[in-house]
Order: sequence, then C-alpha cells, then structure tokens
Amino acid sequence: MSGRGRPRGQAVDAGGRTVMLGRNSSDLSAVATAAALGADTCELFSDVPGVCTADPYLVPEARTLARISYEGARRMSRHGAKVVHEGAVDWAERAGVRLLCRPFPWCEAPDDGTAVGTGPEAAAVVVHRNSDVWCFGSGRERRAVGARLGAEGLAVAEFDTAGGACLTVPTGVRGVARHLRDARCLDGLCLVTTLWPDGRTEHTAVPRPEAAAEARRRHALLYPDPDAASGPAVRPPAKARSPHSDVLVGPARSESRRPS
Repeated sequence: MSGRGRPRGQAVDAGGRTVMLGRNSSDLSAVATAAALGADTCELFSDVPGVCTADPYLVPEARTLARISYEGARRMSRHGAKVVHEGAVDWAERAGVRLLCRPFPWCEAPDDGTAVGTGPEAAAVVVHRNSDVWCFGSGRERRAVGARLGAEGLAVAEFDTAGGACLTVPTGVRGVARHLRDARCLDGLCLVTTLWPDGRTEHTAVPRPEAAAEARRRHALLYPDPDAASGPAVRPPAKARSPHSDVLVGPARSESRRPS
C-alpha cells in the first residue's frame, strides 16, 4: 500500500547506508515491498478514481479505465501523466505484481479503480500544467538536457515548435536551473499531449489559459462516446498539496527563470 504525499522513498543499500530512491518513490517502495512479500497485487491510493483518460480536475468528461497494460501505464507516466511512476511499473512487471490504483477514501466495490497489468494501451490526454516550457538552440542540446533531467527522475517531454526545440520541466523543482542556463523559458505556453491508442504521440503547445479547453477538445476526439469505452465520470475531491512534499529533494537555492 502506498502512502501518497509521505516521504517513503528511503532504503538501505548493501553496505547498510541509507539511500533515497528518488522523486515520486512512494509507489516504488510500495511495489518493492509487495514483490518481496510475494503478493500478487499492490494497491495504490490517490486523490483520483484510478488511471483516468485525462485529468478529471481539468476535463470533466474524463473516465476511469477499468484496465490498462503495464506498457500503457508506463507510457502515460513517461509523458507526464500523474499515474503510477514509471519505475514502479517496471518493478511490478518484472515481479509479476498486479497494480490496483484506487481512490482515497476508498469504497468496498471490488471493481473500483484501475487494474494495471494486462489490458489495452494508453489512450489519454495529458496537460503539463505543472511544467514550464523551455526552448533550446538546437535539438541536440535539448536531448542532452532531457537525458540529464530524466536521469534525476524528472518526467520531461521533448517536442518541436516553429520557434525551436522545446522541453517541459516540472515547475519549482530545486537543482534544475544549472541544466537550463542556455535555454529560455516560454512562460505563456503549456503543453497538451495526446496519446493515441495506436502508439502515436501528438504534442500541442497552447497559451496556458487555453490548455483546459484544448484538453477537452482532444479528449472528445479520443473518446467521442466515452460511456461506451470506459467507466463513469467521477468528480474528484478538492485537491491539496502538502507544503512539505518537496522537502527531500535537496537544499533550497535561489533560482530564477530566464525571461522569454
């Protein structure tokens, strides 16, 4: 069971030293524990009904998927969706652990939430509303920075616009400014990503105030008849972020974004 929002990413290495498993590691620690115990299912609780076809806070028409494959969940996480962390999905697949993503507070319905294991691929819309768009001088430079940020456990998305090679970077994360010295921040833009069921990925950068409307439009293209494809829409509870959720990332630094 995963305690979302709590710092449960600590472990002990072979030498007995305390180490950190990285950002968003509460899922990973839960799955690792389930695998070590030989459990066939690991239940993960969060503030949404399960794995949804879009962020229900932005797209009221979003539906909760009953099932999704490991690769489908991994692909959504890789492109910035707030679902099970990619590393936790990898571990679950290797160990043969089924993941059950459920809402909190939970209900007793046996089919509540989303089962991650066997199922369809991802078909979803992702709004990168908690990420900034950065523009680089070349695709090579963008790829190098993206690789470094990915190695630090950050979900980034690389895409091209008429203005150049761009990359999304989560907002407010400590320690990333050193990677972005030669890039400029496009403050007014927000990335909307469409994950098509045939494996295609489509990125669209829009003015930030228009992101929710663009997400609803693209979701309607994916699910013109959502009731026939997935579960009922569920209004999520009020969302709150702990002021301590970033406390383990590292020492605070004074960082400012470059103007666009």
